[in-house]
Amino acid sequence: LDNLRVDALGSTVFAPPVITSMNPTSGPTTGGTRVVITGSGFQDGTSVLFGGVPAAQITVLSAESLECWTPAHEIGSFQVVVRNPDGQAATAPFAFIKQKRIIRFP
Repeated sequence: LDNLRVDALGSTVFAPPVITSMNPTSGPTTGGTRVVITGSGFQDGTSVLFGGVPAAQITVLSAESLECWTPAHEIGSFQVVVRNPDGQAATAPFAFIKQKRIIRFP
């Protein structure tokens, strides 16, 4: 497995997660945006936090890709934390923005 390594004591350990991209990198404060995170070292049981708030419906697609749905959150820029069950984590920025309203005239 690509996400395993051997430490100085000869124990097999997982490599830490790495985030190489995230799509999209912003979403409305109401939440509900599907986010795909790519990188390496993702494990089953990985948690994802957006500014400290847990994501919904996290699915680890492979060691290189996961998807989740944003929670509702206050406006602003925050860190997304991807944390494996062994405690190792990676971060990337995400912005919660005010949802645009579309006004249609008859």
